[in-house]
Amino acid sequence: MKTILPITFLLFVLQSFSQEIPRISINDSTYLELTTLKVESEIVGNVATTSYTMRFYNATNRILEGELAFPLGQGQAVTSFSMDVNGTMRDAVIVEKELGRVAFESTIRQQIDPGLLEVTKGNNYKARVYPIPAKGFKELRIEFEQELFISNGNYIYEIPFNFKTPVDFELKIAIYGKTQKYKIIEGKHLDLKFTRTQGVHYSKVSKSEWLANQSLKIELPVSTTEHVITYSDYFNLYKVIDPKTRLKQKPKHITVLWDASCSMQYRNLEAEMKLLDNYFNYLHTLTVDFISFSNSVETLKTFIVKDGNWNALKKQMKTIVYDGGTSYANLNLSRLKTNEILFFTDGMFNLGDLETNIQTPIYTINAVNAANHTFLENKATEWSGKYINLRITDVEQAFEALKYDAYQFLGIVENNLVSDIYPKTRVNVNSEFSIAGKFKEATQIELLFGYGNTITEKILVKIDKRLRNKLAKRLWAKKKLRYLSKNKEDNKNAIIELAKKNHLITAFTSMIILDRLEDYVRYKIEPPKALRQDFKQRMENSVEDEVAKLEAIKKKRVALLEDYKCVMNWYNTDYPIVLRDTYNRYYNSCN
Repeated sequence: MKTILPITFLLFVLQSFSQEIPRISINDSTYLELTTLKVESEIVGNVATTSYTMRFYNATNRILEGELAFPLGQGQAVTSFSMDVNGTMRDAVIVEKELGRVAFESTIRQQIDPGLLEVTKGNNYKARVYPIPAKGFKELRIEFEQELFISNGNYIYEIPFNFKTPVDFELKIAIYGKTQKYKIIEGKHLDLKFTRTQGVHYSKVSKSEWLANQSLKIELPVSTTEHVITYSDYFNLYKVIDPKTRLKQKPKHITVLWDASCSMQYRNLEAEMKLLDNYFNYLHTLTVDFISFSNSVETLKTFIVKDGNWNALKKQMKTIVYDGGTSYANLNLSRLKTNEILFFTDGMFNLGDLETNIQTPIYTINAVNAANHTFLENKATEWSGKYINLRITDVEQAFEALKYDAYQFLGIVENNLVSDIYPKTRVNVNSEFSIAGKFKEATQIELLFGYGNTITEKILVKIDKRLRNKLAKRLWAKKKLRYLSKNKEDNKNAIIELAKKNHLITAFTSMIILDRLEDYVRYKIEPPKALRQDFKQRMENSVEDEVAKLEAIKKKRVALLEDYKCVMNWYNTDYPIVLRDTYNRYYNSCN
């Protein structure tokens, strides 16, 4: 009989502070190491698509079930999940989360190949995988998509490599566009050689038993300051913005909220300290209320910073032990008597949410990769502050963000030719901005920007169908999902419908891989394209069989009802004593 063991499959943390090679851990403290890693990247404008194909070997004599758990960075989202099924890579399909779990549990009990990928809290994903064969290999493929951020006037694309043991390694990179001015900032050890063919810069590196322990970081120039793509009646506009900055009034009293929970132990403390050092030197003299917390408030002290000297507070911070869960419920932010709040956290609360009635500007500051980026960004925007992600923003840029008021997109001038526009609500704008929606015909839209409720800038852009790209619809769907997810429980049905139409993992949908066609039919889950024609035929046959069964049941019900009426008629009738042959004639009439 096959043995199923619970295991944990730990994927390398993209852009994380502490990384290890991906491995499969089992209860006896042994693990299955990654043997082969293939990375493929495509960069088109400000959008990058990256895939990791991973091959693992199970040296044990037991068939294993695994769980793949991994976080993604800000703006990154899984777009595809594939698994080796009987020697062929099979793509996952979108399914409602509860149905996916039922189908997975049912098929695994039959010892048949299933795979289930879900998004958990924040931007973290997990995949349950079965089977990892005894003395055999299991191959998985994860693909994710991201809109690149601008740093110092250039796009930055990074692939972190920090492995501890050698792997068979392959890297392919394709950069679409005319520019030849890309620059390799980190990763020169890879010795990448790019060749240009039909407007594509392409490079491939293959290494056997190679220790990949240094990241690759590529700097790409911003080739255009405005880019519009369309698909059918969808459009996506990307525009580089040069905000008219406005210095905010220097606060004299601030509060520092310091997350001391266990999830923050891998924070980039050096970057956080340097940011505070720059800011306090700039503010010069002020009062600082310091509150550290995990599942409860642990420290509440007030410090006076004079001439930028904050050594006493710094000493206090360095004594903190990171432990426990995360609760925001006891912070009582609305009661804080302060000019602004610096909230150092990853947004991964699990014991209590934040109150919402807050008037003080809040700057959410994150220094770990496995964070709830959407939550942190939404809250900062809601409270007239900014989200500063120190994993993708250098300290100098973060410092500048603290000095200036939040420059925001405030909406568009009404236009009957466009609809379903996202973002709908105001959002903070740094150096880049994108908006998506639907349009009836070529038109112009006027974008409004400013501070608070004051419009300081209007930008006119054209929308037409000159540049067609399917990505336009996908980017629109992701923006709509982000909007709906702000009130996800109220928008559950809309989120599920959007996810199924646009192949999105959400709080209510997952990606599933099943082995047999009959399993897809059984749970009415539409399979990947290769199986779809047979699936439709099976479903049609299934419907016909169901109709025939219902018809047979209906006829049986009619017959039973007639028998029942006949018996009840006999039961309710008084009969005189009759000869046996008379009784037999009556009985035969009922049958």
